[in-house]
Amino acid sequence: MLIKVYALGPRIYFESSFNRFDSVVISGSIFEVVWSEFKPESSFGFSVLRALRLLRIFKVTKYWSSLRNLVISLLSSMRSIISLLFLLFLFILIFALLGMQLFGGAFNEPEGTPPTNFDSFPIALLTVFQVTDLLTLTLFYLLQKLSLTPFKSRGKSIASFFQPIIYLFMPRF
Repeated sequence: MLIKVYALGPRIYFESSFNRFDSVVISGSIFEVVWSEFKPESSFGFSVLRALRLLRIFKVTKYWSSLRNLVISLLSSMRSIISLLFLLFLFILIFALLGMQLFGGAFNEPEGTPPTNFDSFPIALLTVFQVTDLLTLTLFYLLQKLSLTPFKSRGKSIASFFQPIIYLFMPRF
């Protein structure tokens, strides 16, 4: 950053919003490193902002028209994706409440309660999410194995039948 400030000059360097953001993130990270030397148990969380520096790749969209078209189409489809994610969250919420009603307190054992249970609402949400994630990974694994099997019927593999069903009724996208 200092080399870039020296090369461009401070006035030209700070005209760009990307450069201003970089300077804030780098200054905050340096401050956090110095602060952690004096008080190692406390942190401000500026290191999380370092990941946001990856957004600089969108500067390339100015010059690369196909990438710009892809980003524009992704941003325009966000409205439908958000409504789909809301529907997915609603299903997870309903099944977490159903699991709390049916299985609440059922997994309390003398040696302790397992970490995935339905005793409290946040843990029930996490449990349902873990189950849907495991189900999704299993379905993808089965789809991959079925598509590689030599069994064919009328020129199509058996996965061509299951593939639309799995994609339509997948619990998590």
